[in-house]
Amino acid sequence: MNSRLLGVYGETGDPIPGSAMQPSPMNVIEAVGRFPRIFDEVMTLQGETEREYVLGSPQAGKLTWYVINDMIEKARPYPINLKFLSFKGTGAVQASKSILDTGTSPANTLSLKDAYRDKVSSGVWGNDSGFRVDHGTISQTTISGTTLANATTLPLTSVVGVKKGSILRITHAASDFGFKVLSINENDKTVSGIADAALPALAANDVVKIVGFKITAVRRDYRGKISKQPIGLNDSWLSMESESEDYIVTVFKNHPLFKAVDESSTALFWKKFPAPTAAGTYLFLDSGSDGTAPASTSDWTNLQASFPSKNTFAILNAESSSKAVHQSYIDFAAGRKDHPVYVAPIQDFGTDFVSLRDWALDFVQRDGWVQFGEFYGWRYVSDPVGDGSDPVKLIPVCGGVLGNWIKVIYSGFVHRAPAEERFFMSGYLDGPAARPEDSWTDQIRTDLYNAGVNIVNKKEGVRGVLLRNFRSPSEDYLVRDLHIHAINQLIKFTSELNLRRTENTPNKFALLQRDARRIDEEVLKPMFEGSFAPFCIDQETGAFRSEDDDGKKLNWYDVAGTRADRFNNPPAQFAQGDADLWPEWIPYSLRKSLRIKVSTAVQIFTNRGQ
Repeated sequence: MNSRLLGVYGETGDPIPGSAMQPSPMNVIEAVGRFPRIFDEVMTLQGETEREYVLGSPQAGKLTWYVINDMIEKARPYPINLKFLSFKGTGAVQASKSILDTGTSPANTLSLKDAYRDKVSSGVWGNDSGFRVDHGTISQTTISGTTLANATTLPLTSVVGVKKGSILRITHAASDFGFKVLSINENDKTVSGIADAALPALAANDVVKIVGFKITAVRRDYRGKISKQPIGLNDSWLSMESESEDYIVTVFKNHPLFKAVDESSTALFWKKFPAPTAAGTYLFLDSGSDGTAPASTSDWTNLQASFPSKNTFAILNAESSSKAVHQSYIDFAAGRKDHPVYVAPIQDFGTDFVSLRDWALDFVQRDGWVQFGEFYGWRYVSDPVGDGSDPVKLIPVCGGVLGNWIKVIYSGFVHRAPAEERFFMSGYLDGPAARPEDSWTDQIRTDLYNAGVNIVNKKEGVRGVLLRNFRSPSEDYLVRDLHIHAINQLIKFTSELNLRRTENTPNKFALLQRDARRIDEEVLKPMFEGSFAPFCIDQETGAFRSEDDDGKKLNWYDVAGTRADRFNNPPAQFAQGDADLWPEWIPYSLRKSLRIKVSTAVQIFTNRGQ
């Protein structure tokens, strides 16, 4: 739940000053879990770009990939900006493979290690990344005239394709000689460099081949099937010479599967190339290990310090259902200035709803902002690594709920709390055993709701509904519905899109008023007319109200509006680039209990000129 500045005050009262609500994207999610690829730093996945290489692929015994995938799929067509960090167990090892050169006495010349664009990745996932090495001719030319023995400058008929660091394989009198290019004179069509041995006098038309090697990346699935990966670097000619722009160590800093390490072979030129792989075969990284599994609360809480703690919509725990872990992350979210909501799974209690109810009692919060959403419900999804009698995987629905939440916000409205408003939770399947919460009575649901548990029910095959959506057990209306967080964020999000031209025009008050009208027309009015707002809701019944106690029909402007006045934006504030808007609405419960027009306001931006 969002604890940004939210005050209750009389209509003629003044907003309570405090922290700024800076605009930020609505799809930024921080996540912790047991990811297939285990990185030493927080990684970012933007939409679908190289998703498999960043996240890895599903693994038996881990929930994280499935929960994250569920979130991404439910948010479609809207992308998620995911920042994630995996638990890394003690003894975790980076998978690697060393390759011999082709010298007289072969020695290690190159190691490939599990990594994503030069970021180290540990774990067993890397053991299924493979490759093959192939040697070849990049281009071919000839010597254009005779040379003296031991020449260091060679005349060529063409220097097309020749680069600094290129390895030339020169054939003279049925013998091959190596030459490394250190400089090129394109006008004279000559190259200068060093030979690997005493170079004889060369003759015109001696064949010169520019040679290199390629590394083709593959992945092996759980069935053992090997698939070539669609990676552009598969077609790149590579070099073992540090002078070359094709030096593999440099080029592979952008490889999504491998990091290259030069083992400093003493072999020269093409003999320093990694040995070619036998036809039809592949080499695979090995010795990768996940290390120990998480066993303590600190295994999870130690990950918190790695996140930047800013501009984040939600924190998702994709693996742990530990109460101690949840409480730590609730406190972590509450103490952050960006106030993300913490979303996490509750363990699967099966038919034992009493234990489920008792489990939730520690998380009941009767006052203040509720900054977490722990959603109960486990559903079957298709398992990409399942087979035969085990084609599905049972996962918690918390990721799907969060993904749907993002989709709802980016679709331009806010999902209301009462159960009458439903949305699709597609993608879930029937499994080997029925999910017990499908048949729970309303009394059981009510008991769980009173204990602080949100429930996801499956209905009509693949359709699911979230009952008492995002609702906390708080008796305080202002904090009862988790969707208030989404409303605040939606106003902030919409304002960011509409107010870009205002940022650096601090003295144009008219623009501020214009943007206030935009928020009225584009956010508050549609939310009221679509019953997506927290105002006009009867606290006792949860029903939306369109009339006041006297039977008068309420209009949207009777209960909502955006304040953009000079009192809250004095000239001195404009001069330093500050601008404040105050969207406000009137919860029906306050109107009813106080018999006066009392507003709830949210400050949506300030310091826009900075």
